[in-house]
Amino acid sequence: MQHLLVPTEVLFGKRSKGVKITDVSVGSLGAELQLQPGDTILSVNGRELRDFIDFRFFAGSEDEVTLDILRQDGERWQLEVEKSEDEDWGLDFEHFKPRQCGNDCIFCFCKQNPPGSRESLWFRDEDVRLSFLYGNYTTMTSMSKQEMERIVATIVAAICIGPCDRSCCKGYPVRQRQTR
Repeated sequence: MQHLLVPTEVLFGKRSKGVKITDVSVGSLGAELQLQPGDTILSVNGRELRDFIDFRFFAGSEDEVTLDILRQDGERWQLEVEKSEDEDWGLDFEHFKPRQCGNDCIFCFCKQNPPGSRESLWFRDEDVRLSFLYGNYTTMTSMSKQEMERIVATIVAAICIGPCDRSCCKGYPVRQRQTR
């Protein structure tokens, strides 16, 4: 009988740390560093990663990077990397599952879709990460304190905030950003 060691995160649904690599392009910096699909990048320059957005933010414009890697076989690596500005990491990462909106606003964009529209238009996401990446609207009403702090810390100002009538949800006060 073969026994499998299953991480606690898998059994109990806790989010694992880091971002898992799903593909490494041939001839890329990632290939040169011998990174492989299944490896997990835990941190960049000492900053823990929550998802691939963090990797791109923390490693994207740096020319000297320290990566903390958990190899698929369990071995831990720390890599000191010098990267030129035009050098591509060549890494693809595991995507996150979008968070769904629990609000029931009467003027929700999704409720205004015509019958028979494609299924993806009916998914009511409330995920500021998708707003940042793809321009999806978010009401920010179910956002955690950690997510708000992440926006401030990473200066992710390019998010699309949609309306919410607040009769159906708890809201966070949102201040307009002042321009100089």
